[in-house]
Amino acid sequence: MKKILLLLLLFSSCEKDPKIIQDPNNRNVYSGTFYVERNGIEWKAQAVAHYNYTNKNYYSLFFDSLSYGYLQRSFSISTLPSNHFDTIRNFGKYIPLNFIPTFYFDNIDVDVPYDSWETLFEDSLNNWVKINKFDTITNEVEGTFSATLIRVSGISPGFPDTMRFRKGRFATKLWK
Repeated sequence: MKKILLLLLLFSSCEKDPKIIQDPNNRNVYSGTFYVERNGIEWKAQAVAHYNYTNKNYYSLFFDSLSYGYLQRSFSISTLPSNHFDTIRNFGKYIPLNFIPTFYFDNIDVDVPYDSWETLFEDSLNNWVKINKFDTITNEVEGTFSATLIRVSGISPGFPDTMRFRKGRFATKLWK
């Protein structure tokens, strides 16, 4: 009898996770504009930015494309210093909490990245971010960028090993 009760308890506690819905019209999450040419083809995405959770002197920018409300692709410029204006040219590899700016691009299936690209250091002349506006009162940030990334994981067909992001521009609001 105890085994049956234990099984009933286990089955009743296993609930299917609710469907994750990301609404691109939800201005509490996404705000602003984003444009870039990815390997010569226009790519628009939803913009969102937030301060670093452990150190408010840094922030990150995320540009997401959604399909049917689910995250599909994400380009990020992370760990930008809040007090830095003008052009940033020094980038590193993504290592949590190293406080070095990074570029990153992912193909994503809802919440799991299955292809990833990181900064190609050999193309340092094309890896830069220029911050044109950083307003601490309205929490708005605007700028332009260029980046060359190389695949570090995944093998999805139809995606090149090298991604070139050119003529990038963004304007978004930083969320705390």
